[in-house]
Amino acid sequence: MSTLAPTQIKHPTTTLEQRACCSDNSVVPRLLAISFSYPPKQEPRAIQVSRLLKHLNASTVLICEGDGAEDSQSVGLGDMESFLDRTLRVPLTTSPGRQLLNRFSSRVYLPVWSRTPDHLGPWKKPVLETIDRFMRTQQHRPDVLVTFAFPLIDNIIGLELKRRYNLPWLAHFSDPWVDSPFRTDDRLTKALNTRLEQNVVERADRLVFTSQETADLVMQKYESGLRSKVRIVPHAYESHLFRSVPNDNGDRLIIRYLGDLYLSRTPKPLFQALQILSSREPELLNRFRFEIVGDIHELDLRRMGLAQVPDGVIAIRPRVSYRESLSLMMSAAGLIVIDFPVPENT
Repeated sequence: MSTLAPTQIKHPTTTLEQRACCSDNSVVPRLLAISFSYPPKQEPRAIQVSRLLKHLNASTVLICEGDGAEDSQSVGLGDMESFLDRTLRVPLTTSPGRQLLNRFSSRVYLPVWSRTPDHLGPWKKPVLETIDRFMRTQQHRPDVLVTFAFPLIDNIIGLELKRRYNLPWLAHFSDPWVDSPFRTDDRLTKALNTRLEQNVVERADRLVFTSQETADLVMQKYESGLRSKVRIVPHAYESHLFRSVPNDNGDRLIIRYLGDLYLSRTPKPLFQALQILSSREPELLNRFRFEIVGDIHELDLRRMGLAQVPDGVIAIRPRVSYRESLSLMMSAAGLIVIDFPVPENT
């Protein structure tokens, strides 16, 4: 595939009446945002995207997954929509046959299936139909298209929208794609994903990453002309949400991990370290309690070493709301990050 020259994001020619304006009559861009994850979903991606859109000076139409049955207020997330012009929620519907294959492929590796790029392929068609109908009936022409991946289906939808409407396109990456250390694709699946990633990198007008390290990892295989599209927007937080709360450590210092565990993102190294510490300095270990807060999915924690850790040292707690997770962070004596693959034989 030929390499596209770097481009500048420009607004299509429109009249001032056709574009949204600020209170001071200055023109703001019309933004079409695609994000599968958005509140009331409470996974980190949903929170991150809502925060970014909230602080953008834009007139935004958001396409996200859902049916609108539950609102953000009801799950304690506060207002996540009043700053948007429109929110169009498109449900993900999957046939029984596909659901069965997805469950099977989650246990037994199947090349290509649900891995090019992910298992959310059925969401693409209804999203494209929703956007086409909205643009046609509302005579809406966005100035900029923004897609938020992960999940990667968002950027695949962006590819098709770029082809259909030739909109200036900003593709946001939160994690690496083919370079992700969590992917264990076979050669065919990797080749297909490499081609898809290349299409996104070449066709998008801007590529946004959350860190320079991620950008360097992903873009090292592309020529410098494409790397010039990259911009870095680090993760941020809203300080007013982090309120002082009483320390709940009691007679032990509480060290917490907050987040889901799955596949090779496991606490196995933590268990191994605690086993060593319990044999060498058991009195020191008695001063701490380690809490894992979140879903563990199908991980067998006992097989990973939990059974060898002394009783009372580790507590497993279910997933909590976003606001409660912030409170648990603030009241802990320390926090743990688990974010790298653990080899099977480690």
